[in-house]
Amino acid sequence: MRNITRNQWIAIIILTLVIANAILITSMILRTKRIHDDFKSRKEWRTKQDYKEFIKTELNLTPEQFEFFKTERENHFKQMDCMQSEMDSLRKLIRIEAFKPDPNKDLIIHLSDSIAARQAQLEQRIAKHFFTLSSGLTPEQRVGLENLIMKKGDRHVRYQERHRHRIGERKSDEKKQ
Repeated sequence: MRNITRNQWIAIIILTLVIANAILITSMILRTKRIHDDFKSRKEWRTKQDYKEFIKTELNLTPEQFEFFKTERENHFKQMDCMQSEMDSLRKLIRIEAFKPDPNKDLIIHLSDSIAARQAQLEQRIAKHFFTLSSGLTPEQRVGLENLIMKKGDRHVRYQERHRHRIGERKSDEKKQ
């Protein structure tokens, strides 16, 4: 072999590092793009219109059923938004009271009970909403709606399981059970 000078070795090493970095950066970009594409393909809908079309095709709704669904959902979400905003304002009052130098514990308990009562009403309205939606469907469509709703509910449970530490459950609580 011919003699390679010190400068040539340095140039070879630098060139090798540049090529390795280019390969790593390219693979990182491709991996990120693949993850993003996978996420986009798993998401069934992106907008309200996409969701409506998804429901229409997934449940094989007739135009009359689709209009019924549309109006029922709009009414339901208006009511739910109102209840959610009431609960949010009560939560805000609890936080305000809790950070006072001398908080009124009876007021905090009363506000917490009010939130619990509203949450129960919210759950009842959700159940009534599902009943109303399913009342206008055929038995096959009812099964499809139930599957969609259960799949969505399962996502919520899986989220809670993954983020237990964030929602207040501690490992000591798990050991007690």
